[in-house]
This record gives sequence, structure tokens and C-alpha cells, in this order.
Amino acid sequence: MKRLAPLVLLLAALLPARADDNEALLRLREGWAALGRGAAAEALTRWDQAAATAASSSYVCEGLARSGQVFDAQSAGWQIRRDRLLARFAAAPPLWLHDDTRDRLQRELRGREPGASVPTLGTVRLGPNAAPSGFRGSRSLWWAPLTPGAPALEPLGGEALPAQRVALETGGWAILDPRHADPSLSADRRARWRFDRVLVGYTLEPIFTARDDFGQNVVYPTDPWYDGQAAIWRLRFRLYYPSAALTPGGVDLREPAERAMDLLLRSQWLMWEYLGRQPRDPDGRLQPVDIWLSPETLAAETAAVAEELLGNIYLYRAAEPREPTEWFRQVAHELSHRALSRIGRYPQSTAYEPWLEGNVGERLLLRALHEQAEEPAANAEWWQRYRAESWQPLVDEWLRAPLPATLPPQALDTGDAGARWALGLMLWVADTHDAAFLRNWMRGMAPGSAFTGAELERSYRVQLAEQRSWRQSAGAGWVAATDTRPTVTADGLRLEDGQRVKYPVFLPKGDWALRLVGAGGGQVTTAFNGANRQLRPVGTGDDSAPALLLTSPGTWLSLELGGFGETQRTVRQIAWQRRR
Repeated sequence: MKRLAPLVLLLAALLPARADDNEALLRLREGWAALGRGAAAEALTRWDQAAATAASSSYVCEGLARSGQVFDAQSAGWQIRRDRLLARFAAAPPLWLHDDTRDRLQRELRGREPGASVPTLGTVRLGPNAAPSGFRGSRSLWWAPLTPGAPALEPLGGEALPAQRVALETGGWAILDPRHADPSLSADRRARWRFDRVLVGYTLEPIFTARDDFGQNVVYPTDPWYDGQAAIWRLRFRLYYPSAALTPGGVDLREPAERAMDLLLRSQWLMWEYLGRQPRDPDGRLQPVDIWLSPETLAAETAAVAEELLGNIYLYRAAEPREPTEWFRQVAHELSHRALSRIGRYPQSTAYEPWLEGNVGERLLLRALHEQAEEPAANAEWWQRYRAESWQPLVDEWLRAPLPATLPPQALDTGDAGARWALGLMLWVADTHDAAFLRNWMRGMAPGSAFTGAELERSYRVQLAEQRSWRQSAGAGWVAATDTRPTVTADGLRLEDGQRVKYPVFLPKGDWALRLVGAGGGQVTTAFNGANRQLRPVGTGDDSAPALLLTSPGTWLSLELGGFGETQRTVRQIAWQRRR
């Protein structure tokens, strides 16, 4: 054994180091500490060791980019590492990027040949009020252009761009999408269905600690690499599109591709802030989403402009002009298929897809977008028209159906009626409850699970039963009980003498206190299930009016409010408080 020792040492020196991200992260931290002590040479050694040892592009790129803090910009040492950094970034865009490394990539990519696409920074402005997640201010997003090269010879792990590639006659390489092997695809279409440009999109995400379902503290979205690190860039999307050399008629899709990436990243943030959900792959993992953008559809007879298939998102007819908000709607619809729980299935529906999460997500995200008045994609006129055509009719139809105390036939239908009932229920909840309740309800639906209309109604009751108090908006979610309809203003529901409306209310089992809140005070009539009509005061604050006390066995009720007397009364909220 002693005589074999020199041979073992020689082989160990010649063979490449075993890829180990834990070892690489340790070396990165040592380099960070060394630079803090002023030991630049030691820091460089540790960063080179990290880049050589790491399995993931995240640590490889981090180690290579850090060396730029030691070398001059024109030095041979930095030039070698910079070339390796850009090559690795193009072949396997990292899942995670430190902000310093993202800045370095931004500078280096901008310094390429004149006329090339450049990285883009942007923000999602969330307005002056806190989002349901509690975050205020803005969220950052970044995307960068890549040109795929030949398939890599070295293993690049799960971060690598798709390996299915073909050499182009004009030079360069194109990536083949997952449908390329579909035997139903014509040879002519297969020859054209190639993608030689890529955009990668990142979001800057705060690092925080929260408790998981087992009460354990867990760091999200990943452990910090260095002391004091508060955020990290996360790869969310990889968008593939053909250059003008590959499109029919030489159509340039760069602008539509950048618009789509911008909207994808904005949708991602709104999805998280307002609905508490993130895109997942078909196995439920939080992996980057691949998007394929084309100027044409797969079949001439289809009018589809977007679809989600095999865990990928396809955006068709990308060169056709359309409203920015319509672009957002299409992107939000397909992204919702990847992020929300399954809603359905409705195989007999002809007006909707069998799975409704896309229809739900596009409506909720469009509303969230238009609550952000400064958002560039927002268009108030477009939204009001969309809401009148695609939101309110579904809520009105749901309100006209019998109370779900015993589920109406629509709730169990697997066709258009069932789809409309499920959509109406979800949009009614969005209209009448605050944003925090909606977010918690959406988060409470397990990823990968499927919810029919009946299961949605049950999940709503379960969520409501967990509340000590909640408020319904009085200005929405009602049906008129008289021929004359009251007026809805920014202050709430304005009732005149003789006008009455009915609200569906699920009141969980227990003792409850009801208060009516609105501007101006006064009195309105109340009744439950059409009985025991009485006058109740309207308070200007939470406890400024006496409460109506009642006990519920845990069922749906019809709450009626009515105007009384010559003076108009405005009710803004219906406030419920559990007594025990």
C-alpha cells in the first residue's frame, strides 16, 4: 500500500476536483472574508477554487465575477476569467446571482459589440399602500439577452439551456423546443420551429426567515452566501425566440420578446404579492419557466395566441400588434397555469378550458395591475371594459344562483354552467373580501391539488372559519331586492328609502357581532333570510355603533340591507367579529 501512495497522489493531482457546491460556498465565504482583511491574493485563490469546485453555475459565476475585484479591467487575468464568466452565463444561466455579480454581468454584457441587445433593469411599483404580503415600495427585475452556442461538452447540471440543438446554415446554433419531436408536426414546420435567441429574466428577492408548517424556522428563498446579505437575484424565466434570420419574412421579434419578458416578470411579482403563489414545474418544484415565442402558430387552422403545454408556455403570433394590457392578460393567463392550484376539471365546457386557473389568474392579476396606477402596462379604460365583459357577468350569475347551503346543480356541473359558477364564486370572494384574505385563501389551496366548484366553496368556508373577524365590502357582491337599484360610489353603497339589496354570507358556527360601517352615520334596515327586519345604526368607525348579536350553526345566510327615511345612507363595510 505504501508503494501505491505516490501513484494515488499523482492521479489525484491530474483528475478534476469533484463538483461540490458546499465546498464551493465555503471557498466563496473565505474569499469574502480575506478581501475584507485586505488579503487580495488569498481572496483570488479562494474564488478560483470556488469556480473550479462548484457544480452549479450560481457558484461558478460568483467565483469568476468576484475576481474582477482584484484584477484591473484590462489585465490578462481578468480577461480570461471574464470570458469564462460570460461563456458559463450563456450556456447555463445561474439560478441565483448575488447583486454584485449581477452588476458585473450588466457591465460586461453592455460592453459587447455595438448594436447588440443589452440587459434591462426595471421595477414593479406597488404604490403607497402595502401589498397583501406586507411589502411596500417597489420590486426589482432584470433580464439579459443570450445567444446559444454549440452544445456544451462539459456537464452543466440543471441550469443548462436545453441541449437539443441544430447547426444553422447561416452559422450559429438554434435550440429545439420540446415539441420538435412531435410526429404530428409537419417537416416544413419542424424545419422552421427553431430558436436562436434567449432572454433570461431575474427578480431581486429578499432573504427572510419564516416558520414552516412544522413550526421550524426556515430561510427563504435560499441561505445568504455572506454576512449581511439581504437579497438575491433569482432566475424566473428563460424566453426563447427566433432571430430575423429564421422568421418568415425576416420579422424581428426582439421587441415583442422583451415586452413579454417584462410582463412575465411583473406578473411574477404581482402573483406573489397579491396571491401568494409562485410558478412551479409539473413536479411541483420552484424552477424557472421556459417560454417559446413565435410569429406563427403550430397549425394554420388554430387561432390560439398562447398556451401552456408540457410545463412550457408558448406565445404565438408575437409580431401582431396588440394592447399592452392584452399582452399582460395572455401572459398572466398562461403563468397562472404554472402557479395556481388546478381549478376544475370541466371537460364538457365549450366556452372555457377544462382547467380554469388561467381564467382565474388573469382576472385577479389584471385587477392587481390596475390597482398600481403608476404601472406602465395599466390602462384604466381597457380594465373597466374587461371587467364589465369578463368579470361582473360571472359574479352576477353566481349571485342569482341559490345560496350554497345546499349546493346548486351548477356547482356540480362539468360544463359551462359549472365553470361559470366556480369562476363567479372566486371573483365574488375577490370583490367582497380584503386582499389579505384573498391571498391567504389562494395560498391555502395546496399546489398540485385540483378544486372543483364544490371544493372551492368548502375551502372558502374553512378559510373563513379560521377568522376572528373579517369585513365584507358593501359596495360589491350584492343583488338588488327591489326594482330600483342603489348607487355605488367610492364611499360605498348609497341606499335611498325603499331600496334593498341582498348579500350572501357564510357565517361560521359560533356567536357573532355585526356592525355596519360607513360615512355619515344614520340607520338602515337589516334582515336575515327575509325575516326579523329591524333598524340598525351605521357607525363611522369600528366600534362607533352598537353591534347586532347573533348565533350561527355554521351556514350560508342572506343578509338584507335597506334604505329608510328621506336621507340617503352610505354603507362601506359589513364588519363581523367573533364573540366566542
